[in-house]
Amino acid sequence: DNYVSSDDNTLKDLTVQEGVLTPDFDSEVTEYEMEVPYEVENLTIDAIANAEKATVEISDTALTAGGTTVITITVTAENGDVKVYTITVTRNECTHEHTEVRGAEEADCTEDGYSGDTWCLDCQTMIAEGEVIPANGHSSVDGVCQNCGEVDPDDIPDTDDRIFPVLLVAMFGVMGLMVLPLKKKEF
Repeated sequence: DNYVSSDDNTLKDLTVQEGVLTPDFDSEVTEYEMEVPYEVENLTIDAIANAEKATVEISDTALTAGGTTVITITVTAENGDVKVYTITVTRNECTHEHTEVRGAEEADCTEDGYSGDTWCLDCQTMIAEGEVIPANGHSSVDGVCQNCGEVDPDDIPDTDDRIFPVLLVAMFGVMGLMVLPLKKKEF
């Protein structure tokens, strides 16, 4: 009947695995701050009550990307007295260190291409928009594209244009044969 419930609602220890509290922990100080890199999405908090029968409740430890989150640690003494410790956590903006290019397409003879958009793999944000790569156009030799093989009848030389050089070669060939000295065959 003479038992008096403890009114000790303080913490004996408070640590955060992902960083350092400012100021250093003191059971009488109830407000702390800390800064963490963008990659840290949740905190792992160890809070130990000073009194054996006191309870400790920690709020959600998920952090806002590129913003500030206030986490509360509520200590309830055996007699019901409550003390609230707070940690104001600033999660840095993403530095976009890990990127990839998405949606790149090569240009061909008739279709434009696209250099692709640059995306951050950490925060899944598009950080740079790509550019259109103009179509290459056909590279035609005798009406046939050397890149894609497409035939353009308008670029095929006329038969008359090709036959004249062939006739000249044939004519000079025949004339060359005519001027060759004939060898006498000896019997």
